[in-house]
Amino acid sequence: AEEPVSEIPSQIGQYEVLGELGSGGMAEVYLGRHTQLGNAVAIKVLDARYDRDPSFRQRFVDEARIQANLKHANILAVQDIVAEEDRTAIVMEYLEGVELSHYLKAHKTGMPGPQFLGLVLPLADALAYAHDAGIVHRDIKPSNVFLTRQGKHVVPKLMDFGIAKLLDASIQSQQTAAGTVLGPP
Repeated sequence: AEEPVSEIPSQIGQYEVLGELGSGGMAEVYLGRHTQLGNAVAIKVLDARYDRDPSFRQRFVDEARIQANLKHANILAVQDIVAEEDRTAIVMEYLEGVELSHYLKAHKTGMPGPQFLGLVLPLADALAYAHDAGIVHRDIKPSNVFLTRQGKHVVPKLMDFGIAKLLDASIQSQQTAAGTVLGPP
């Protein structure tokens, strides 16, 4: 039997929920606002089906911890984790723009060289930064890159470190079993 579609919550932790931004296979993303500070945020809420499984819940929290410790202009900033009894959420910076996957679908003729380099070089720098911190993303694809604007410049932001591999033991619970395949080949 299918589970009923969940209602949009009115509040998650200290964040007022203003509306839905999108959803994926394991989570919904909402536009929110901190009730005290008033700043806009994106809130990624783990789907209830997965939140009941301690290993999924831990992997979700590990994703937030990994990403929160990567301070780079081209990596989406994680600001908070909300772990309530019946809900787990990652609070991130709110960005206006579009996923690279949507941009590419709308621009089938491709991208001029300078524009392409303007996206690829900052992403390569973000990946090098993560690698230097002992983290391998393992899920690089257009839907995990968000394009936003800062003034006249398009800024790519790398997102979704949900299946990242740690090269050291800085976060002990983030493990995948030998032979387990996560993400695209």
